[in-house]
Amino acid sequence: MTKIDTLKSFPQLSAFSTDLLQIWPEHETALRRGYTQLSDEEIKELEKIALFAVKIIKDNLKSYLADYRWMCERFQEEQLYFHRHHSYRLNTIQEAKEKVYDDPQYMGKYVHGILMSQFFWPNHAKAFCLYSIKFLHMNPDNYQHLDIGPGHGLFLLLAALTDRHGALEAWDISATSLAATKQSLKTMGITENINVREQDVLEDSGIRNKYDSVICSEVLEHTENPEKGLEHIYKILKPGGRAFINVPVNSPAPDHIFLWRSPEEVKNLYLNKGFEIEEFHEFPATGISLEKAKRLNLDISCVAILKKPL
Repeated sequence: MTKIDTLKSFPQLSAFSTDLLQIWPEHETALRRGYTQLSDEEIKELEKIALFAVKIIKDNLKSYLADYRWMCERFQEEQLYFHRHHSYRLNTIQEAKEKVYDDPQYMGKYVHGILMSQFFWPNHAKAFCLYSIKFLHMNPDNYQHLDIGPGHGLFLLLAALTDRHGALEAWDISATSLAATKQSLKTMGITENINVREQDVLEDSGIRNKYDSVICSEVLEHTENPEKGLEHIYKILKPGGRAFINVPVNSPAPDHIFLWRSPEEVKNLYLNKGFEIEEFHEFPATGISLEKAKRLNLDISCVAILKKPL
C-alpha cells in the first residue's frame, strides 16, 4: 500500500488528491511518488495546514485544482526551454512584470496553483513543514516578523496563529499577490493589523535591525540581483535574528530570472553576505533522488535557516 492510499486517515489531503485525479488522472504517478518522499510527521503537518487552506479555497477547490494543472503545464513548457537552452527564458524583472505580475488573470491562476503545490510537490511540502514545525518555534516571545513575497498567505497565516508573535509585516511587488494575501487573512478571521505593503526586497527600505525573523521563500530567484536582496535582509534583521530562505537551483518557471546551478553556489552566497548557516536542506523534485538531481542538474529546493551574528 502506498502513502497516497493511506491518505484516507487524512481527510483533507485525501479530498485534495481525489478531486485532482478526477480532473487530471495522468497525474497519479507523480502524486504517489511525491507522497512517498514525505515522512509521517510531514504528512500529519500537511493535513493541519490543508485544513487552513480549505477555508481560503472555500467552494472553489475544482477551480484551484484546474489552476494547479494549468501552472504545471506552464512549468513543463519552461523546463523544455531550459533543457534546450540551458538558461531561463526571462532575464529581467520588467519581462516578468509584463508576462506575469501585471496580468491579474495570469497571476491569480499562478497564486492558486502555487498554493496547491504545497500539498502535491514534496520539495514545497518539506519546506513548508520545516517552517511550520521548526522555524517559527525558534523565535523569541513577542517576535517581530516579516514575510517577503507572501503570495497565497499561508506562511504569514501560520505566523499569525502563533501565540507568541508580535508585529507582523508582509512585502511584495505584486498588487495582485498582496490582494490575495489580504483576502486569505480576512477569510481566516485574522483581524489584527498586519502591515501589508508594496516593497521590493531589492530596494532599501531604510529599516535597520528590526526583525527577529524573516521568511523569503521562492522570491530571490524572481529577481535580477539576489545578492542585493540578501544584503537588505541582513540589514533589517536584528543581531541574532534568523531568516528562512528558500531558493531553487536549476528550476525553470514562467517568472524565474536568476539561475543558480548548484546548492554549493547558494551556500557560498549566504556565507559571503555574512550569514551563519544554522541549517541547510536540499529537497529534490517529485520522484527524483538528490544524487540524481545533482548529477543531471535537475530542480532542487535549497532551504536554509540563516542567522545574523550577534
